[in-house]
Amino acid sequence: MNIDDLKFAVVERGKPWLWSWHKTQREAYPVKCERETKTGKFYDILTESEFEAQHKAYFLSETPLREITPEFYNEMLNALPPMYRKRAMGFFMCEFTSGSITNQFVQVRSGEFSEPRCYVAAVDILDRETWITPDKIASLPDAPRLEWFNRVEGVES
Repeated sequence: MNIDDLKFAVVERGKPWLWSWHKTQREAYPVKCERETKTGKFYDILTESEFEAQHKAYFLSETPLREITPEFYNEMLNALPPMYRKRAMGFFMCEFTSGSITNQFVQVRSGEFSEPRCYVAAVDILDRETWITPDKIASLPDAPRLEWFNRVEGVES
């Protein structure tokens, strides 16, 4: 048996991490039951494509498109070498959250001397549909600028 034979994942319900891979649902079922009995938590058996979709959705939802401070943008620009892609606004982090999920940072100036507006979102670098676009920025509601990941301005952690 090789890695390509493993098509069913046992995953804790609502979590992005898998417990184990199995060749068939029949092989995965006793593992699912054992984990539920041992932990008292629910587990699901997902196909490879279902697991990948759930995993991707979880990490994309971790950092929805938000306006950030210019200081936050500059810290990220200078933290690691940025990655650039043709026809993409801004830059991408060269460290990935999981698989092909990373963060995209965009800075927009409406005029030569205006203060820049900066944005961040978790994106799938292989899926242009997830990338930040002018239309997505235009549809953002007004909200406090994010100063740092998982911290909202004016709200103590």
